[in-house]
Amino acid sequence: MLFFRKLLKRFKCVSRHKGKKSVQVDEGDRLVSGFLTNPKLSGLPCGSASSVENDLPGISSEPLEGFSTHGTISVPTDPTPEDITQSSPPEVDETSGNAVSDQFGNEMPTLDFFGMGKPDEEIDGESLGGFDEEEELEALQEVEGDAQEHFSEEGGSSATETPPTSESEPDEREKSTEATKALGEDWPTIRSVPILRFKKVLWECLANGETFSGDDFEEVNTFQGGFKLIRMIKVISGPKQGSTYAIKIPGIGVESRWKWQDAEMFRSQIGTMKLLRDTTKISIPEVFTWDDGFQNELGAPFMIMQCMSGVTANHIWYNLNEDGEIMDEDVDMPTPEQTTKREVFLRSLACRMSELQSLEFDKTGVLRFKNPDSGHYEVGSSWSWTKIDDGASRHYLNSSEMLKETPTFASTKDYFAHGFNHVFPNKEYDAPLRLVVRRFFNIILASDPFTSSTKDGDEDETFILRHDDLGLQNILCDPATGEVTGILDWDSAKIVPRCVGYSSAPVFLKRDWFPEYTLGKGHMPWKLEEYRETFAGAMIEATGQDGDGKFSMKSAMYQSIHAALFGDSSGSDPHDVLKKLLQQVPGMSHLGLENRDNYLTFRQRMAAGWPSMEKKIAEELPKILAP
Repeated sequence: MLFFRKLLKRFKCVSRHKGKKSVQVDEGDRLVSGFLTNPKLSGLPCGSASSVENDLPGISSEPLEGFSTHGTISVPTDPTPEDITQSSPPEVDETSGNAVSDQFGNEMPTLDFFGMGKPDEEIDGESLGGFDEEEELEALQEVEGDAQEHFSEEGGSSATETPPTSESEPDEREKSTEATKALGEDWPTIRSVPILRFKKVLWECLANGETFSGDDFEEVNTFQGGFKLIRMIKVISGPKQGSTYAIKIPGIGVESRWKWQDAEMFRSQIGTMKLLRDTTKISIPEVFTWDDGFQNELGAPFMIMQCMSGVTANHIWYNLNEDGEIMDEDVDMPTPEQTTKREVFLRSLACRMSELQSLEFDKTGVLRFKNPDSGHYEVGSSWSWTKIDDGASRHYLNSSEMLKETPTFASTKDYFAHGFNHVFPNKEYDAPLRLVVRRFFNIILASDPFTSSTKDGDEDETFILRHDDLGLQNILCDPATGEVTGILDWDSAKIVPRCVGYSSAPVFLKRDWFPEYTLGKGHMPWKLEEYRETFAGAMIEATGQDGDGKFSMKSAMYQSIHAALFGDSSGSDPHDVLKKLLQQVPGMSHLGLENRDNYLTFRQRMAAGWPSMEKKIAEELPKILAP
């Protein structure tokens, strides 16, 4: 691509200074506070700020422990009064808007990695020309797309995630690409299993009579999501008459796709559900039998669960028609009956989820079971699918390369550092504007609650369970009262730091902190805040003032940061999170950072060096993030 060829030339270009003296920029260069420093030129280590020290409150000049040291931005000190009296206004290039000298007359290299320099600038005999606004933004999008690409590689959802419904954002893996269409080729194999076999495997499980008869069972519903096939079968004759059961087959439950990692995550889901049924009061479907292989009546991995009473929560939260479409003209103007049901629902949901406070673990990961029926487990790595690209071969889709491992961590700092270093990996060269985003995420992750996961009064860190898809479609309620009667879909349950654990607000209450949130679509921000207050109040009642309920009120914010580093079915975008956080800083809400041009200008100014602004943000972000 022509742009990248020009960009590479730009990195090798001769830096122009006053007097036309030129200095070659090579692979030892680093960008620090808007200055390119080279150990061969300055005598300082790579990445060192020239000779100034960083004395800003709350900011260490050393890189955050556990984080990548490459690309962090050190902040120069503000000038002394004596310096100011001897200084003159910075000289600015009228064409590019970049400072070419600071207030003391020191020459500054042009921050021109995006082709925003003077028109017709000659490099190696080739005219680059100046980008117009549209080209500039296009270039920025291409170069800074790295963060999204790197997140997508590991930040996808685990292999048995609940398919999205009208109440949840589309999953990255649901996008219509040739590769995802290839994945759909497995469905005919799974759907072709005769219903009689489902009935027989249920009969074997229940021992419903001495001899099998298909007439003793009736299929009442079938659900095919992106990642599972569920057949609901009712017993109409025999000892178990009247009971309804769900038989579930994973969407990748074919021999060509199924890997030992998939079997491990499948057992984790089953074992976690059994553990929670035995140790908490949370209503969870009972798993009667399961098989993680193919030597069975169905010829596929499966589990059999008893169906639970209630309707999915979207039926009490909204007025729905027969097609499941929302009929409310304004979802923020509920009827008195709806208002009561919504409050009962949120309070009972907080009460149910608070039951997870009794389970603590010494590291992050997932519960791994050799045999879920035994109850014996260890905490181990989790496995997730990578991003699926167009053109991916069937061989690749069937290989273990599709799965990425997230290891365990006994430290909250190490856990978040893993996500940080994946989204912002080490690079020999990195775009200046991207380095600004890295710097702010360093500040975010150096703030409470992202540095420790200790319970009040404890010295050692402990970690807790998180339901990874707590959406309306996965919560059952009493249609008459709104009381929660069951919580489904524990496929992606993970052990995480406390700030993003069980006390987090459910999916539908965090929309305004996630990408693609638009006014007029769903609840308004003030209404989401009101519902979060109701949920948080009930969670604090259940866990105590110093318990994990203290994270609930700001949990949408915490979850958006977690999603930016590890992925989420509701979407993720480091830039989106940062813009929303910066707008919480006093005095910055009017900067209009949601506007792409304003956000670009802001980062350009930060990359050129803006000590007072970075000081303000570094002081305010920890306050904003504090529980």
